[in-house]
Amino acid sequence: MCKQLKSWIDEKGKAWEEVEETCDRCGGAGFHIGNGWEHYNGSACFKCDGKKYIRTNRRILTDKEKQYKETARLKRETKAKETEFADRMKRIERMNSDDKKSVGFVTDTIYIILDENSFDIKEELKLQGARWNNSFRSWIFLEGNENIEKYITKRVNYLEVADICLSYEGDTVERVSFEYATLCEYVENAKRELLGDTEYIGTIADKIEIKITLENVFSYDTQYGTMRISIFKDEKGNFLKWNSKTTLDLEIGEVAIIKGTIKAHEEYGTTKQKQTVLTRVKMIG
Repeated sequence: MCKQLKSWIDEKGKAWEEVEETCDRCGGAGFHIGNGWEHYNGSACFKCDGKKYIRTNRRILTDKEKQYKETARLKRETKAKETEFADRMKRIERMNSDDKKSVGFVTDTIYIILDENSFDIKEELKLQGARWNNSFRSWIFLEGNENIEKYITKRVNYLEVADICLSYEGDTVERVSFEYATLCEYVENAKRELLGDTEYIGTIADKIEIKITLENVFSYDTQYGTMRISIFKDEKGNFLKWNSKTTLDLEIGEVAIIKGTIKAHEEYGTTKQKQTVLTRVKMIG
């Protein structure tokens, strides 16, 4: 409710009016209500003193002034939206950059080292400027390193392994994220292309002794406690798996000689990677 009480022209020729309008503090109730005012509920409104309305003086704008004011308001709103959008784009750009760096893409393109003896020559690789990438579970070179051609490598751009979402928080914008399983699988596929298809080792129930490299260790909980899956690779690039409550005293990428009994032959993942499952595994060298 808004009622004009009187109007006048000031010394500058501007029109004014005194109006009586509903109190914006209590909404015309005359007393405090709503969240945050529970302590004062029922008491007179501070702003209108319980009268339910307030009196105020305000300018009576000409049509030209109204148009100017409306144009200015729209301009402020547009600028605020543009600033907010630009800030969101910068934030998403930072998030993309941080996520890329977190998996090793300091540059848009990196080179994965596929040499089978990369763990044995890790000190040499460090001196050549390579770095261990825990996401790819592999040594890598950044683009521009002059030693790339000395080793077996695969060039990979982040777009080849990233999940790209073209809409984020309601905006049409590229949002980049990564799945660690996808990165590891990318390396294994690259090595498989280089070495050819993997094969099963031996036959079920065979007892074997074999030189392996520890590729990875995964843990999962069961009703019987925590179980661990150790993934090994032999010198021919074939994979072996051992499921146990314990693990060998090895670091990822370290080489050892083990013995065990072949329990099964399985295929893993969408690439149907052949794995030889072992039991009763012990390290003998």
